[in-house]
Amino acid sequence: MHPSTRYAVRLTVRLIGLTVVLLVVAAVGARFVPAMGEDSAAPELPLGLVLGLFFVQVAALAYPVIRSRWSGWRLVATTFVIFFGPVTFMGQIESLVYLGDKMSAEMLRGIFLMGLFNAAVFAPIAVGVLRPLRTGDAGAGPNGIPPLPARALAVRTVALAALYVMLYYLFGYYVAWHDPGLRAYYGGTDPGSFAAQMASVVSGTPWMVPLQFVRALLWVAIALPVVRMMRGPWWEAGLALSLLFAVPSLYLLLPNPVMPENVARIHLIETLPYQFLFGWVAAWVLRRHGG
Repeated sequence: MHPSTRYAVRLTVRLIGLTVVLLVVAAVGARFVPAMGEDSAAPELPLGLVLGLFFVQVAALAYPVIRSRWSGWRLVATTFVIFFGPVTFMGQIESLVYLGDKMSAEMLRGIFLMGLFNAAVFAPIAVGVLRPLRTGDAGAGPNGIPPLPARALAVRTVALAALYVMLYYLFGYYVAWHDPGLRAYYGGTDPGSFAAQMASVVSGTPWMVPLQFVRALLWVAIALPVVRMMRGPWWEAGLALSLLFAVPSLYLLLPNPVMPENVARIHLIETLPYQFLFGWVAAWVLRRHGG
């Protein structure tokens, strides 16, 4: 068997095995969520869809792990962050802000604890299984390129956060808010233009844009270790971040007791493109190009 074929087979087998492991871990973690308990009326999740989503999630995590220059507990901690951050923590900020009146405090806390448990248990297992497949030579920095100076990093971080907020509101208005069913679900109206919508946000909830800017800074904080640890050209980190940031949107395909299917689909169409785009741009901006 050709070495590349043998490698592909080994990788596929490990990804499938880790998918099954994640399914078991998630089943245990689901016990933290009251709506998923034995006495609840939680929607039945299609096993095939869950396995498919978990396989994509595992593949998204596997890429930076295999291409990482880091190892040991440093890599485990980073894997925990890039799993828990995009999948649970960042989404729960949105749930708290927009779905606080539709979800109980117990459910919000349970989902947070479930995500924390899943990432804490799965991260070391994933690193242990995938790390032997690593490729390339180790080194202190990506291709010998030193990290950005502190001032340049600060400027680029702020610029990226501003870009994220812009993408968030542009896609939110032109993709999501134009849907009548979604507006009805949130009890809102369309003022007729993006400028009018932003004026309404700023006047009605003046804390919202600053909150989204802080949230954007957290996205950059998640991106930075991936850019620093990965081998190869910048686009490899870009692909890794795009997948890590966009894949959590796919969980909107799963039925849930809080959000109607049509609303979830609109949010999927809204969030997946800009999350993917932002990951790509973040890698290019955060990577110091040249010597």
